[in-house]
Amino acid sequence: MYKNAGGKGLEPYGMPLPYLGNPYDCSAVVINLNPGACLSDVNGRPSRENYYIWELGKAFEASLITQVIKKYNNQYSDFASHFLRDYTDGSTRDWFTKLQTKVKPFLLSENRIDDIFTVELCPFHSYSFPKFNWEKTSELKSFVNDNVLSVVSEAIANSNLKFGLAFQKKTYEVLTKVFDFKETYKKEINNRNYQLLEHNGTLVLCVWFKNPLLGRHIDKFIEDDKKIASLIRSL
Repeated sequence: MYKNAGGKGLEPYGMPLPYLGNPYDCSAVVINLNPGACLSDVNGRPSRENYYIWELGKAFEASLITQVIKKYNNQYSDFASHFLRDYTDGSTRDWFTKLQTKVKPFLLSENRIDDIFTVELCPFHSYSFPKFNWEKTSELKSFVNDNVLSVVSEAIANSNLKFGLAFQKKTYEVLTKVFDFKETYKKEINNRNYQLLEHNGTLVLCVWFKNPLLGRHIDKFIEDDKKIASLIRSL
């Protein structure tokens, strides 16, 4: 599962990061692509040349995320469901705060913003996952179908927002080209794409900028997001 053409394989010894939040009680479900390179999760930054020595001997136990999970009796689900309450600093928290800003316009005013459920389409770390060749790794496709998309469907059913959200063009491409999600609605507003996908009754709204630089000014698109969310609720 871990090998791939062009040296773009997954990292087999890094701690997987499958999700954050509670799939049984959430305001919205966000599908991310991949947690990135696992060297960002370990103490220190060894050189690329020493990577495999580091990984085989130290990375898993030295991982910051591993140390945090130990505080929850080694139960990842406990850590994930209490993340916003207990894990209040670091780059992951900063990322989550920005994600909340993106999600909020799609929620109703009475919905909470601090209980988003986020899931990684591929929970295994990778240096360059957008270039990953799915066709050469059928095992990963089966794994995602059985262990990720099934959770996504259940979490959306339990969520206040009855469609999932994805904020990367590459996530849209993987869902449509690899996992047979079909486009049922499309709208372009202010150089921003809104594409509603469906697969076996599960809906996912993909939202991404044709010009990535516009994403730095996400607050300018709040009203557009609210209108699209209202429209989809009425479909």
